[in-house]
Amino acid sequence: KVNKLRYNHNEKIKLYEIRNPIFFAILYVFLCTFILAGIPSDLRHKNLRFTKPVWWFGITAGENFNFHRGSTQQLNAAFTAPVIFNSGDGAGLYLASHLEYQRPNAWWGIMLEAGYDNRKGMFRKTIASCNCPAEIFTNLNYISVEPSLRLTPFKSGFYLYAGPVLPITRTNYLHINKALTPISPTR
Repeated sequence: KVNKLRYNHNEKIKLYEIRNPIFFAILYVFLCTFILAGIPSDLRHKNLRFTKPVWWFGITAGENFNFHRGSTQQLNAAFTAPVIFNSGDGAGLYLASHLEYQRPNAWWGIMLEAGYDNRKGMFRKTIASCNCPAEIFTNLNYISVEPSLRLTPFKSGFYLYAGPVLPITRTNYLHINKALTPISPTR
């Protein structure tokens, strides 16, 4: 069926007025053929071969939790604190780029991480000999380079790695806060 609209002196047929089922069947076949022609033939076969990549790139982010236990009084070769500090803790940021290389079906590979490593710490308040509170703040920043050897003993995702950490000191900050007023005894 074709519905016709009459205008002044011309007869026109609009596309949305065509209700012929043969037209829609031809349109459907045409669209399906067009869509299927766009899919590569390799994706339609079931026996696809996939090889593992050789290079992996990524980023690593984390938090360094630092716990200091034991006695700390001699802070470096030139300075000894007036009081012994016993315990402290802190948290710092770790950001690095990550690179791995492993050939397919090989049992070894290499890894490299390079990034920013921050190790903050604060020792708890300690009472000095003058009956004054004292505390130490540390802020150590490194550029760390970590080359590693990657060993894959099984043909799975499990692997072991080992290697050194090469830190390059960027900031070595140490602050001793000692109050000058003694603590008054409260009874």
